[in-house]
Amino acid sequence: MIFETHAHYDDAKFDTDREMLLAELPQRGISPVINVGSSIATTKTTLSLAQEYPFLYAAVGVHPSDVDDLNEDTYAWLKQQTTLQKTVAVGEIGLDYYWDKEPEVLVCTAACTGSTGRSSGDHSFQGCSRRYHADHGKGI
Repeated sequence: MIFETHAHYDDAKFDTDREMLLAELPQRGISPVINVGSSIATTKTTLSLAQEYPFLYAAVGVHPSDVDDLNEDTYAWLKQQTTLQKTVAVGEIGLDYYWDKEPEVLVCTAACTGSTGRSSGDHSFQGCSRRYHADHGKGI
């Protein structure tokens, strides 16, 4: 059995054969699957897939390259999604300095993780030590 821990089956490249592909995964020994949201839009499609397929679970979050759409309302919405039964992680989040985004984004998205008890899937390109300090309350 293979546990797929990081998938993006909601991606447009699967539009033509998504249903067939997902139906075959358990038959081929691939289950469970965690599909990972990387924006507000893909988090929504990830949650839809998780509702449709019993073996598929959701990680909800926003990739560091897509943080421009985040605000108080979208943070609140993301946090609410972490309470859903089929949401098992918060991700894609992180301090990915390749994208030159503000570190405050990690603090807010990490707060979703810490307050819900969910695991996180991080992008921390050139940001590992800062991520450690954020997790241990020392600021960034």
